[in-house]
Amino acid sequence: GYSAGFLYEFPGLDLLKVIPVLRKMLYAIIRNAIEGGVKFIEHGTLASEDTIKMMAERKISLTPTLSIMELIHNNGKAAGLKSENLEKLKMIRDRGRDVIGMARKYGVNIMTGTDLLGVTDMDIDFGKNWMEIVLLSETGGLTPLEALQASTGNCDVPGKKIGRIMPGYGADIISLKGNPLESIRDVSRTGMVMKSGKIVKS
Repeated sequence: GYSAGFLYEFPGLDLLKVIPVLRKMLYAIIRNAIEGGVKFIEHGTLASEDTIKMMAERKISLTPTLSIMELIHNNGKAAGLKSENLEKLKMIRDRGRDVIGMARKYGVNIMTGTDLLGVTDMDIDFGKNWMEIVLLSETGGLTPLEALQASTGNCDVPGKKIGRIMPGYGADIISLKGNPLESIRDVSRTGMVMKSGKIVKS
């Protein structure tokens, strides 16, 4: 994720020279975070297989944040990124998908998050957070059910009581006009919306 952020701030950056440094830095950052006792890793784009195994052993969750990488990949040229950097960004994006595959293989809990910092007025935007679920399924290799679980039950962390329909939980519930198990993009077809047990949209 950091590579993408650097490119947006510094469009003229030579990503080819930066990636090896970032890879070593991110390996160390993720390892240090795990050793420090964190319970969640966001991005994880350049995590090694050994690191993913360690996350599984220590029950550390992964939030891949595919949305921000996809947004920059799809709109980077308009933002002034050099073509060679866009190619390297594609490599990083594809590596993020590989990490999801490893996380799934070793049983790491996968959660959703977009890392969007503001309104984009593009295909991936605030209010379209469902795109993260779509990307987890269409490009990340999760089944539609696994992608839905990543945004619901997998987010049921100690002390939060969210992501499930159970007594004592927050009752944040939506209905969908379709079946996302058959077509994952049906997650965008919102019907009823309930917030804290109150219907705010019918």
